[in-house]
Amino acid sequence: MHNFRKIRFACLLLGLMLSTPVWADSSHWILVDSASHTLTVLTTNNRVLARFDNISLGRGGVAPVHYRGDDTTPQGEFRIWQIRPSAQFGMFYELDYPTPAHAKLAWQAGKIDQPTFDSITQANLNHQPPRRDTALGSEIGIHGLGHGNAIIHKQYDWTSGCVALTNSQLHHLTRWAKPGMRVVIR
Repeated sequence: MHNFRKIRFACLLLGLMLSTPVWADSSHWILVDSASHTLTVLTTNNRVLARFDNISLGRGGVAPVHYRGDDTTPQGEFRIWQIRPSAQFGMFYELDYPTPAHAKLAWQAGKIDQPTFDSITQANLNHQPPRRDTALGSEIGIHGLGHGNAIIHKQYDWTSGCVALTNSQLHHLTRWAKPGMRVVIR
């Protein structure tokens, strides 16, 4: 039984490495630097196109894996899954969290079971929306301040795990952001 799990795990990882994303690679990508509280839009040659200072992150800080209710912002590499209007925040750039890499860390830590790990990985392989019903939580993304308090935004990390910009910054980001765009949070 143990060898079967190892083989199944290896096959899933091989499939992930060989799979082609449903979207074309963007000529731009986003770097969220939690230490400097900045979001930077870069070209594939790492030329800076825009830099947004004083962003807000999760109240719980950053962590390798975000778990439902812990208010942390997950670190790692993501893609913008979808862009949609948000009554609360203006626009919402949803990331493809949880990713198979995050699921692997959670599985190794005993936070999710094998079937949950497999289903997260399979959804990614099939270019399906990220699962929303696991211990890893969901709807991690980039959004605006909306009608929130600008003073709190400037002084505190206040989100439940997302990356928040001012409304003006978010409006400026729309020039580059699109589904499939790579986002790195470190």
